[in-house]
Amino acid sequence: MLMQDELGLIARDLLEDLERARPGFPPERSGFEKAARERLHLRLADLRVQYASIGSDADFDRVQRELDDLLLRRYLTFSRAQNEREREGQPSILKRLWYSLMGLVVGGFLVWAPFVPIYEKWLPFAFMLLAPALPDLQTWWHRRQHNKRLGVLQVDLEAAGRALQDTRPLTGVLDDTPVRSGAARGQGQAQ
Repeated sequence: MLMQDELGLIARDLLEDLERARPGFPPERSGFEKAARERLHLRLADLRVQYASIGSDADFDRVQRELDDLLLRRYLTFSRAQNEREREGQPSILKRLWYSLMGLVVGGFLVWAPFVPIYEKWLPFAFMLLAPALPDLQTWWHRRQHNKRLGVLQVDLEAAGRALQDTRPLTGVLDDTPVRSGAARGQGQAQ
């Protein structure tokens, strides 16, 4: 029998493990998916042993189905893009100098343009100094969004775990329940 938040705890551990292994996954789509699936099933093999030791194979099958359907499918949709962004790396010093020059040009235009009511002469220099930090801000933003998606995925799996705990297999329940035949039901309705 599943405990209250067991699927959420399992999902958290699996997500942390997948995130540790993600930088080493191949960049192409099929290779990335295969590596993530293998990593997940490697960890699930250890988990199966733990469930088997307490005689809970049916619970493990339900957990594995939820992890394959929810965790892996959703993880693959956003983690591959994050992996590609991280592989691109930081821009070179020449690109940062280009950003700085463009910041100076844009700031100078804003001071020069008569239709923009900005007259501070320090603005172009502020743009020039801040523009090289733009790639770092983009990296921070994408990493923040990725972590937010991981958090939402974990919360959704915790909710799925609570739903799994509330639903029990009906095999034992249905075997003990007498079922009336269609003819008996029709007679009962006619009376």
